[in-house]
This record gives sequence, C-alpha cells and structure tokens, in this order.
Amino acid sequence: MRKKNNATAAAFLQALGAGDVAALGAIVTDDVVVVTAGYSAVSGPRDHDLILRICDAMPRIMKHGIDFEILNMTAEADRVAVEVQGHAETIGGKRYDNQYHFLFHFRDGKICLLKEYLDNQLADTVLGPYLAAAAQ
Repeated sequence: MRKKNNATAAAFLQALGAGDVAALGAIVTDDVVVVTAGYSAVSGPRDHDLILRICDAMPRIMKHGIDFEILNMTAEADRVAVEVQGHAETIGGKRYDNQYHFLFHFRDGKICLLKEYLDNQLADTVLGPYLAAAAQ
C-alpha cells in the first residue's frame, strides 16, 4: 500500500503542476480538502471543486506549469510526507521557486486530505492575484 500511496502522491504533484484536471480528479476523493498552513492570503482550506479550478487555471498562471522536484518521500500507515522543491515561471515572467512539505492522507487508495506547508510570503506575492482569480 505504501508504494501505491507514494505513486499517487507523486501523480498528484505531476497533475497539479501540469494542470491536468482529469488526472487530479481521478486520485482525490469527492470530499478532499487541501489545507495550506499559515496566516496569509493563500492559507486556509480548499475543497474539491476549488482544487480542480486551481488545477485547471495552472496553464493560465505558469508558462510551463510547476515542476515539483521530489527531494524526499516517507510513507507510514495512510500518510505520505513529501519534501519538494518547485520550479516555475509565471506567464508574467516572475520566478516561482517555492519549497514545500506536503502531508498526504489516503482513504481507499485516494487522497482525502492534504496539508501543505510552503513559503507563504512568496506564494502571496507571486501567486496571490492568480489564485484569487481562479477562486472566483
């Protein structure tokens, strides 16, 4: 199960970075929640529909999507922890090279909860306007 969960976590990052809504939708539960930690404009919970809208907007935000470089991955029980370095450039030409820690929770082989930790200030500055538009 750990190997399958690891592969699913990696697939989530690939799909999100590429803006592949169909692939992302296939590996999350209908009641999935993504929670971005912190106290900023990008922080807070996002439900299934908003996650898919953000994924769909990715090609309109990033020139070539986000390359999520997996540095470390650890699995235990129904959880997978992933340390990631992101590499991206917005359509406006700004670099967005954030560092992340994702904690994926699984139910019945699908992602049901994701806790995301990142540089909130960088995300607010570079992505804030785009994410606000995607949430509309």
